[in-house]
Amino acid sequence: MATRIGRRRARRRQTRRRRAPPRSCAAPRSRTAALPRATDATLLAGVVAAAQARPPDDSTFARLVFDAMIHGGYHDAVADAVKRRGLEREKGFSPEAVLTEHASELDGGALRALVLELAIGRGAYFAWSSRYSDRLTAAAAAYAVDIGAVEKATADELAQRRAERGARKSKKTVPGK
Repeated sequence: MATRIGRRRARRRQTRRRRAPPRSCAAPRSRTAALPRATDATLLAGVVAAAQARPPDDSTFARLVFDAMIHGGYHDAVADAVKRRGLEREKGFSPEAVLTEHASELDGGALRALVLELAIGRGAYFAWSSRYSDRLTAAAAAYAVDIGAVEKATADELAQRRAERGARKSKKTVPGK
């Protein structure tokens, strides 16, 4: 019995040894992976230095951030921004394509505002413990937007829409016709 267990352990060890990559193959892979990592870090440092040297009204920064957001998991925020801005979306076109086309026509200031809209809009999906997301509340405070006044105006607008819908429904269900 003890010999059978010993044989099993020996076979497992041999199998592990066979499956492990040879040490000579592992070293070059790590050396080749180190070059892109080091190059990425150097490139990023160069980009950051160039971005800091640009004038404040340069739109390159906002365009790069916008491009990263469009391709970086902001789909719901992008779709909401297309609706909020009233952009026409033809059948078969994605919200990202529509917003990218719209962004190509914007100047630096308008593009920065769009980037801010996407960043804060995405955070709105993560406001579970409070009424509004922390980022939206901070942005409203930074730009002196009265949350209470906006909330009241929005509530009035929604009530008016509901009343109009109710009036249309009552016209459709006229008895005797």
